[in-house]
Amino acid sequence: MDLFNVSVSGNPIDRGLVSRLVKSIMYTPLQWPHLLSLCACLILGGLYLRKLPLPPGPSPLPIIGNIHQLLSKPLPELLLEWHQKYGPIISFRSGSRLMVSIASHDVCQDLMLRKGTLYNSRPEIVVAGRHATRGLHIALMPFGKKWQAHRRILASVTTENASRKYRQLEEVESLQVMINLLTSNDFLANFRQAEIHQSEQLTYRIMEVLFNFHFALGEIFPVLDYLPGFLAPWKAFGKGFYSEATSLYSRNLLKAQSTSSWNWVKHSLTRPEARDMPTDELSMLFGASLQAAFETVPSVLRVFVKAMLLHPECVVKAQTELDQIVGSDRVPSFSDMPSLPYIKAIVNECCRWQAVIPLGVPHCNTRGDEYGGYRFSKGTTVFANTWAIGFNEGLYRNARDFLPERWVENPELPNSAPFGYGRRVCLGKFIGRDSLFINIARLLWGYKFAHGEREVALWDIDHAFSSSPRDFDAKFSIRSAKHHETLERAWAVTDTDPNVILGKIATDYQA
Repeated sequence: MDLFNVSVSGNPIDRGLVSRLVKSIMYTPLQWPHLLSLCACLILGGLYLRKLPLPPGPSPLPIIGNIHQLLSKPLPELLLEWHQKYGPIISFRSGSRLMVSIASHDVCQDLMLRKGTLYNSRPEIVVAGRHATRGLHIALMPFGKKWQAHRRILASVTTENASRKYRQLEEVESLQVMINLLTSNDFLANFRQAEIHQSEQLTYRIMEVLFNFHFALGEIFPVLDYLPGFLAPWKAFGKGFYSEATSLYSRNLLKAQSTSSWNWVKHSLTRPEARDMPTDELSMLFGASLQAAFETVPSVLRVFVKAMLLHPECVVKAQTELDQIVGSDRVPSFSDMPSLPYIKAIVNECCRWQAVIPLGVPHCNTRGDEYGGYRFSKGTTVFANTWAIGFNEGLYRNARDFLPERWVENPELPNSAPFGYGRRVCLGKFIGRDSLFINIARLLWGYKFAHGEREVALWDIDHAFSSSPRDFDAKFSIRSAKHHETLERAWAVTDTDPNVILGKIATDYQA
């Protein structure tokens, strides 16, 4: 290779300039000490990092690492036990992968916010990332220009200011839930939307695969992905999943583009980043993002119903606040939010107490680092462990207990863990919190909660990438004839035409 025949952006570098630069370094004696010092610092820095210990944790076995322990119980509970034994920063190995779990809000802030340029990427996830979504799922993308373009597109419709524009739509949807509960106790079905059934099934399929041992081998030992397809069954699954997902998402994309009303897709496609983006990429961007949103809020509402059944004293306190501020002549609205601190506290406590994304989405450092006297090797998978942070007794007293009062007594308590840290924070956090507030406020305003045939168990939880209480039954009964009358009247005067509501949102954007 001719070292002098190189170019930048297609323009050859002036050989004379390079020659003069080299000579100026070689023949200027004052430059040599600086160069030698720089080289020494780089060498010593590398040696220093290699000598530092990894964060403490259970001893791994050769080849398999700690797999034998990771399979022994649900991962959030196991890691919580390890944190209680080894401290707020622990390390372990899943096959060949080095993993670090962090159970401290402050440490997560230090690494993922203050050192964000180092920790804002993602580890490569073989099945879900490389094969099933072909690197197009924004939550799994490594940091880079593609991720930045996707994020800018979504950020244009998910900022805190933008989220307020959707409140009328969220009020209509929450009223629909309340009306449905007058005739059906199937609260979970009421929390979900029928049109996302196919998308939900895709989520379940990929979760099943990630917890299938033969497919999990591809994640535990990424080198196995070089095997031919008949020895790597996750490849065929990924191909089929990608085809099915993009087919569904593309149909939804075309449907959104063909409607007469305003919507996210139409608005986002005006962004310069979206103009030349392939259809598969656009459909995956919108489909996967909305799928995550549709799954998360219903799961938190399920935790809410569970908490209210187990803690009727919280229902009494919440309804006392609602009766004082709202009364029975109208339903709660977003304008009541500043005057309902206990309702907001219940929202925060539901997100903390039994976190629905218990380990968050893993981060990855792009170069070696040192923190707290520990070595973080380049490419380490780093978890902001939402589950363990939520049970950190240093932050939350009696952390296993459901205590909304903690948020009233100390409004400065950290509540960001459920939505992630740093530049990879969940873009839908403002919309999600609004949706939780209006649904929880209205359900508590209008209904009594009682156990059904299948009573709820305190820690009976399905743990996977997302967690949710196992199935249980609940009975909902309207609080009074007056509440029933007010609810029916509110529904009767509400404009439920989505085209009209979306038209108002479009007007707000133009204002």
